[in-house]
Amino acid sequence: MIVVNYLVDAGTNEAFIEAMEELRVVRRRSGATRWSLFEDASRPGHFVESFVVPSWGGYIRQRARYTAADLRMLEAATALHSGPGEPEVTWFIHPESVLAYRRLARWRRLRGVDPALTTDDSTGAGRPR
Repeated sequence: MIVVNYLVDAGTNEAFIEAMEELRVVRRRSGATRWSLFEDASRPGHFVESFVVPSWGGYIRQRARYTAADLRMLEAATALHSGPGEPEVTWFIHPESVLAYRRLARWRRLRGVDPALTTDDSTGAGRPR
């Protein structure tokens, strides 16, 4: 899950929400399975965009799929961010995804499938090559 925090001036809220609706289409078309936009009730102008992609690899592929038009949509939404610097982005990875990766890496290492995961010494302990 990816969460993006935006700070938006009161006068541009409507334009921001419209830009985000267009960005929603881009995120969904390029691989997001869910997308949401929320405004903090206690801090008007603080918006949180969240979207879910199946995996970290899916997120990387999603970013690689963006067209020039998609990037313009992203820039239009980001341009309305009035906070310091770029909008704050947080990436969350489901624990089962991490465990699945570790299991696969262990399986590959034990079977010698991935030479980068094999060891230097005959005991099987030691540093990866």
